[in-house]
Amino acid sequence: MSVNELVDFLNKVDLKSLNASLNELEDTTHKIFLRTGSELDEVFVHETRSESAEFLIWFSFLRSNFLRGKDIISNKAFKQFIDFCIRSKNGYYFQGFPKGCDLLPRFNKPKFRNALAVEEVLGQLREKYASGNEYVAKIRKIVENYEIEESHRLYLALISEFMELKHIARKIANAIVGEVSYQMRLLKEYGEQERFNALSRETYIRSLMFASCFNVMIDTHVRNFFEKHHVKNVEQSVLLLLARDMKPEVVELLFKRSYSWLNESDRSFVLGKYHDYVGANMLEKIIWEAGFVRKNSSKDEQIGDLAFYKLSGDIFS
Repeated sequence: MSVNELVDFLNKVDLKSLNASLNELEDTTHKIFLRTGSELDEVFVHETRSESAEFLIWFSFLRSNFLRGKDIISNKAFKQFIDFCIRSKNGYYFQGFPKGCDLLPRFNKPKFRNALAVEEVLGQLREKYASGNEYVAKIRKIVENYEIEESHRLYLALISEFMELKHIARKIANAIVGEVSYQMRLLKEYGEQERFNALSRETYIRSLMFASCFNVMIDTHVRNFFEKHHVKNVEQSVLLLLARDMKPEVVELLFKRSYSWLNESDRSFVLGKYHDYVGANMLEKIIWEAGFVRKNSSKDEQIGDLAFYKLSGDIFS
């Protein structure tokens, strides 16, 4: 079976059926996180809804750096980190890094094998900056060098900036770029409309949200999907090539699902200029979610009955 069959499926399937099946798949993902005690969305909203735009960027940076290893374990580790920061009253180091002490808790139940990498990322920042806020000020300067119409250039500049830090490779760098957009989406979905509107008026937040349209995070689920289809060491270019053949109406539907907070004129601008990049972004998200649900579902969840897997046939088997 060829990877091209994924695009063939998306181009041929009834869009209403596809949308409904993706809603069901998304609900199943949420249930898995709840069942395993690794659901974080409500926690994110609680921690960011009253904070500044700068804090939102810093919190997004922290969260993204925990996206290492298995999804459920990394979520639980970040949950432990949040509890640690609340108990320590350290404000997530936004106002200042402490001197001469550990920056992370001792992770247990479960252990977090990637803790050292996260600790060393924060350690590098502590050596160069007085606080998380000071580092965000540098990010903001980078963002403000580019117009909205240059979002693709901003994306590359941000990836380069984040990958200058040891222990941040392409996956984590892409996660950071995409996380601000996700946090904004959560604020809107959880009814924090006034806060969402206020943040959206910040030009550099809007620029970050636009830059996230190019985010393609190749993790284990995405890599495994392509290896099953005999494409090893998959790169973003493969997803871009696949996206070239996606029908505009398919990309538009998927884009609207993930970027519903963008107004219609903004979505039209992005789709008109960056169809292939948006398509690659959406393909990655579908592949990740289908792989995550299949890997982490319990027998009780009966994923074989989910409409998405029935519609897609053997593509995700």
